[in-house]
Amino acid sequence: MPGFLVALSLSGLSVAFYYSFSRRLGLQGDALTAVAGALLVLGPTLGILVRRTLPKVPARTAQVGGLAAAAALSGVVLMLQGTLVTLLALLALFSAVSFAAMASLDEYADQGGDPRRALGVALLFLPLLVMFFRMPPIVYSLTVVALPEPLEYALYAPTVLLGGACLLLAAFVGLRGHVRTAVRKDYPNEADGGAVHP
Repeated sequence: MPGFLVALSLSGLSVAFYYSFSRRLGLQGDALTAVAGALLVLGPTLGILVRRTLPKVPARTAQVGGLAAAAALSGVVLMLQGTLVTLLALLALFSAVSFAAMASLDEYADQGGDPRRALGVALLFLPLLVMFFRMPPIVYSLTVVALPEPLEYALYAPTVLLGGACLLLAAFVGLRGHVRTAVRKDYPNEADGGAVHP
C-alpha cells in the first residue's frame, strides 16, 4: 500500500502524455513537458512539507483526508479551462496524493516496517505507471479486450482514473482501520506471562 501510493504520487508525469491536459492547460510540446516536470517535483515537495508541518494528525486520518481531497480535486480539474487555474488545481491534486503517501509511509514505519522497502515497491510500480500513461486506451481495446465505451472514454481523462483510484483507496484505508479496531475489541490483551485469562 505505501509503495503504490508513493508511485501514484508521481502521476504528474501523465500531464506530458494526454491531449486532455494539453487542451485544458492550453499548452503543447516542450511547454507541456516542462509543466509535467514542474508538477512532478513541486507536487511531492508540497505534500511532504504539509505532512511534516502536521505531524500530530494521525496517519490513517491523514491518508483518508489526502485521498478524499485528491478525489474531489480530480473532479474540479475536469471543470477547469485555462493555464493558471488548471495548473494550480493539478498542483493541489498531486500534492494531496503525496500527502497521503507520506502519511502511509509514516504509518508503515510506526508498525515496524522499513520505508526503504516501500520505496523499492514504488520503483517497481513506476515503470508500469509510465507505460500505462503512454499507452493510448484504444490499444487496450484492440489488443487485450474490447472495453466498454464509458470506460474507454474515462481512460482518455487520467484525472477520472486518478480520482476513482483515490476514492477506492480512501474507502479501503478507512474500512481497514475499522476492521482492526473491531478485532482488537474482540480479543483481550495478553497478560505479562503471555497467557490470555478469561
